[in-house]
Amino acid sequence: MLPIISVGKPARYSLELGIRTDITDKMRDYIPKDFIVLQMKASSPIRMMSPSKWDIIIKRLTEELNINVAFLDQPSRAGIYDELIKVQGYNKDKVFNLSRFSESVEHAIAILSYSKGIIAVDSSMTHLGAGLEKPILGIYGPFKADLRLKYYKNAEWVEPKN
Repeated sequence: MLPIISVGKPARYSLELGIRTDITDKMRDYIPKDFIVLQMKASSPIRMMSPSKWDIIIKRLTEELNINVAFLDQPSRAGIYDELIKVQGYNKDKVFNLSRFSESVEHAIAILSYSKGIIAVDSSMTHLGAGLEKPILGIYGPFKADLRLKYYKNAEWVEPKN
């Protein structure tokens, strides 16, 4: 278990996020080295970013900055990311689909624990990443990012001007 992490200023609430080593140990062979998690999907389409903008981010990270990235979503959506990797012609040595391994929140936490950081739309991954003290870049749309991320010392965000 990780220590309790304060998520409020002043600390009104705290979060204890545990990592199940039985799950992380089983996943070790499937997890790439040195990668950033990307979560493209939010629970509401209004909070999501267009695939063309994600394409720019993915190409910049993988081709220009030589950073490995891994999609994370629910297993039922794994085929979407397999198709995206194929259609966009992403380098399979740099772009990974870990969605099929995310069978539960505990599995997602295990995957995040191996990552170097998280880039995500307004979603649960940003908050789980904060609980794991991972660097977070939140991509926000109609809702102000600071309402959700200002409490995390390890979070930055981008949002539209108006």
